[in-house]
Amino acid sequence: MANCWYAYNGVGDPTQAVSYSLASSLPSCLNGCALCAIFAPNCAAIPASPFSDDLKTAIANALSTCMHQTLNGVTVVAMKAS
Repeated sequence: MANCWYAYNGVGDPTQAVSYSLASSLPSCLNGCALCAIFAPNCAAIPASPFSDDLKTAIANALSTCMHQTLNGVTVVAMKAS
């Protein structure tokens, strides 16, 4: 299954697929403390659900450290300035 970028809607639970929508391109995410986007499986309107434990951990780490997160050398969580 291919992975695609999904933009966070800014209001929903960041660990739930319904809080994201498919991005047509890599979102412009600069460093900051607000969740910007995730790189997740599915490439449909919303990402595959439920999220893997690794992705949920990466989201939590990104929110607590204000830094992009990687899994196996690939950025999976991107942060932005609020």
